Amino acid sequence: MHPTHNTLPLPIREQSVALLNKHLAAAIDLHAQMKQAHWNVRGLAFIAVHELFDKVSEEV
Repeated sequence: MHPTHNTLPLPIREQSVALLNKHLAAAIDLHAQMKQAHWNVRGLAFIAVHELFDKVSEEV
């Protein structure tokens, strides 16, 4: 672990890093899935759903 001025004990920092990395990976995966759906929309509601997926992926 990198040196820091953070006062949290090392085990807590390590647990926090592991948890945050899992959440970051899930967010990146969700973003990729939303962009994939965004580019593969078909049908009568194409533009509405396309724009919805685009907005959701921006929020993720």
